[in-house]
Amino acid sequence: MLIGRSNLLQSVTMRPTGPHGATFTPASLSGLIAWYDASDAATVFKDLGVTQAVNTDLVEQWNDKSGNAYHIGQATSGNRPTLNTTGFSARRAIMFDQTNSQFMDTV
Repeated sequence: MLIGRSNLLQSVTMRPTGPHGATFTPASLSGLIAWYDASDAATVFKDLGVTQAVNTDLVEQWNDKSGNAYHIGQATSGNRPTLNTTGFSARRAIMFDQTNSQFMDTV
């Protein structure tokens, strides 16, 4: 999930190679504000940034990979999303439900 100046959420599913062989990453986007990557286990925590979440853990903090430190979290245990390591096309995903885990805020 990427957040840019337009405040729209986007998902990057492919990493094409540039003309000089450089691999695209969201960090190379101009104006990138935040980058949340569920596939990066080192950025998803079941507490405040200490213990990495594993399958079915509730996610308290999700760290920003943009370098801007816009980490997000959910302090209320009953409102946290769940990490599913095979959640979306057999890839790691943060699963939000419709009733209680809809929001995360900056920490």
